Amino acid sequence: MGRQWFEGYFDEWYLPTHGDGLGRAPAEVDYIVGALDLPPDSAVLDLACGHGRHAVELARRGYRVTGLDLSRVLLAKAEELARERGVAVELVEEDMRRIPETWAARFEGAINVFTAWGYFEKEADNERVIEGVARSLRLGGRFLLDVINREWVIRHFRDTQWSEEADGILALERTTFDLRKSRSESVRTFVLPDGRRFARDVSVRLYTLAEVEAAFARHHLEIKAVSGGWTGEEYTMDSRRMIVVAERMK
Repeated sequence: MGRQWFEGYFDEWYLPTHGDGLGRAPAEVDYIVGALDLPPDSAVLDLACGHGRHAVELARRGYRVTGLDLSRVLLAKAEELARERGVAVELVEEDMRRIPETWAARFEGAINVFTAWGYFEKEADNERVIEGVARSLRLGGRFLLDVINREWVIRHFRDTQWSEEADGILALERTTFDLRKSRSESVRTFVLPDGRRFARDVSVRLYTLAEVEAAFARHHLEIKAVSGGWTGEEYTMDSRRMIVVAERMK
């Protein structure tokens, strides 16, 4: 099997081209803390933690946080951020399909945010992530999943769009949507201020709420709340996000 897109996407160019999101993290963690309904000192798993913006903020509020991510580059950034903020976060380099079995019933809460689910071509691999999360939660523990809303993507689909990213970097995104596979396939070309350019592929399976609910139910996760954004607004077809909170029932 060849190298998969996500194995190279989250490199040293990821933060310069996407921004670090640190300014949004406190408000998003406000929502997370309320949704997970956990007292301080609870153990929380940040799955696909990236550069640690949520993990570090959770740790700053007194939670015991474990961050798991495949990108060594972003984990190094997370370690640096934790050191700057004076908090301890356990950081683990691993594929999200391989949440350690030794973590069974270890966490009271888990999060997976910024559309970091649906990366894998095989449905069984994407479901393996949910299985691992459910196994790692204690009975009554909660899981927050944040993904881009498939219905919004369909209703507002654009096959080509330009945007200006941080520090004057331009991005051209060309996208196709496979309706049979419910998969968004993009090529993102970044143009640096000095004229250099490079391209990255992105391929993500997008799920309906009904599909998420069915996948969760197969692993004894019961949906308790759904919102369309980080301020708790109603979830509709025109919501850009789908934020689902589920509880492990057995």
